[in-house]
Amino acid sequence: MIYVGIGSNLSSKGFSTPYQTVLSAIEHFPKFGLKVRKQSDLYESEPVPISSQPWFVNGVVEISSTKGASDILKTLHSIEDLFGRKRSALNAARTLDLDLLDYKGMIINDNPNLILPHPRINKRAFVILPLQNICPDWQSPLTKQKVSDLVTLLPEDQKIRKIDYW
Repeated sequence: MIYVGIGSNLSSKGFSTPYQTVLSAIEHFPKFGLKVRKQSDLYESEPVPISSQPWFVNGVVEISSTKGASDILKTLHSIEDLFGRKRSALNAARTLDLDLLDYKGMIINDNPNLILPHPRINKRAFVILPLQNICPDWQSPLTKQKVSDLVTLLPEDQKIRKIDYW
């Protein structure tokens, strides 16, 4: 399977909240050849590293596509651009952040533009909790640790809460 992390802490043009930005971005995936198979619950999370910027709305989607990993990454960047993503400083606030987390268990670590699995996947509550939500059997291609084990190893200082809009 292919997993994509999604996040936003600034509203994109035409949307009043990051929550709406995230939902709309997910709706755009099929238009770019990315079939959404599963969508996690959405979470609010404090920025990592901790800063004064707004909290993020985060989730994970499972997709399928005939595209290879590099093409999917380019496609994700195109969707970010569509939603007004500006790449200024590392860890800056953003309208949309799409990360290719895992591509069919592939390990790539010799390409600075594409590292799989995502290099910080195991250390981020805003990735691990939504991933566990849609794929409780997932395990890290690198460490072979189960997602449930990774949850117990998350740093305690990461603040995150499930969004309940119902």
